[in-house]
Amino acid sequence: MGPRRRAQVRHFVTDMHEPFIQVIRAATSATIVYDRFHIMKLLHRQIDEVRRRVQTRLPPPERKVVKNSRYLLLSNREDLSAKRAVRLQELLAANTDITTAYLLKEDFRALYQADAVRVARPRFRDWIRRVKESGIPELQKFVKTLKDHWRGVLAYFTSGRLSNGLAESFNN
Repeated sequence: MGPRRRAQVRHFVTDMHEPFIQVIRAATSATIVYDRFHIMKLLHRQIDEVRRRVQTRLPPPERKVVKNSRYLLLSNREDLSAKRAVRLQELLAANTDITTAYLLKEDFRALYQADAVRVARPRFRDWIRRVKESGIPELQKFVKTLKDHWRGVLAYFTSGRLSNGLAESFNN
């Protein structure tokens, strides 16, 4: 892209990979928008870390409830079959950290339903406060990442809800 074309780029949707961010900043004056999918992927990674931590600390009989539950925790509640919904209830009854992490994950997903940044910003801040109160270290790590990329996270709402989903599906 020549300088004139680069100047026309208003938004650039990306994940939080630092080399990408550096190139975008060096080449354009575009607003960086962090892709919702990639943000959720980071959160899911931390939810799975909570599950792993809890699983290793449970005695063997109780460990069975948590074992092989990764995708159950990461699935959207409304997409679960009746059988998997029951299994989720059993899993959530097994440990407080898993329950809290799962509920916070579901609440985080709902944050993206906000129709404007003025609505989203206080909701995000409230969610961050609740994560801090939870004391779950894996989620606090995610919050740090979120805060480090705050402007680009909120830019999703000012950019017309841009996503790089089409590019990602093409790459797959």
